[in-house]
Amino acid sequence: MEREKEIKKGNRKKKETLIASLNLEWSFLNDEVE
Repeated sequence: MEREKEIKKGNRKKKETLIASLNLEWSFLNDEVE
């Protein structure tokens, strides 16, 4: 929960960098989350 709050406070560029580092193809992960 704390990490989620920390991420939401960040700026867009930092969020995009984080996503890119974890999901190189920028694929939708909705089906993988239950």
